[in-house]
Amino acid sequence: MVEKPIKADSPQVKTVRNYVTHERYVTYDNRASVFYGPYYGHPVYYHDYYSPFLMGWLLSDAVNSHQRALWMYHHQHDMDQARYAELLRRDAKLQAEIEQLKAQNIARDAGYIPPQMTDNPDLMFNRDFVDASYNPQEVETNTDEGGGSGVGTFFFWLFVVFAVLVVGGILVYFLFMKEY
Repeated sequence: MVEKPIKADSPQVKTVRNYVTHERYVTYDNRASVFYGPYYGHPVYYHDYYSPFLMGWLLSDAVNSHQRALWMYHHQHDMDQARYAELLRRDAKLQAEIEQLKAQNIARDAGYIPPQMTDNPDLMFNRDFVDASYNPQEVETNTDEGGGSGVGTFFFWLFVVFAVLVVGGILVYFLFMKEY
């Protein structure tokens, strides 16, 4: 599993935190299966925090080429480039529409949500991202080259030394002291 740090102040995290309640959090999987429908059984995984079912939905008739271009334009910098390339490969009109959006100098909005997802913006993201945004847990980074905390490391090595001495003592007893 690859851990990717998320920024607590990013628009994507704010979307999840502003929208997801406990009830919505616990029903994520059910809501995703209903929203994505036939694409729910065909996940496509990329190295970004978007849903593995989003690709099928973006390429479906539920989203027109202009809406697809808007989504790609706004999220180009935070999506996996393999996803971006695959979307361009599957829809020949996209590159021209994205270039047109660039020419119009439309400000990029990393918090952009397709109109069809306004009731369920968290479904745009994968479950791990929603979990991390809704229930953030600080990840301790260890800068100590020896690894571990001082007290924990001490007791670990104390146990290892004790175990080696006990096993060594038993071997010495059975090999050299016990009469057979």
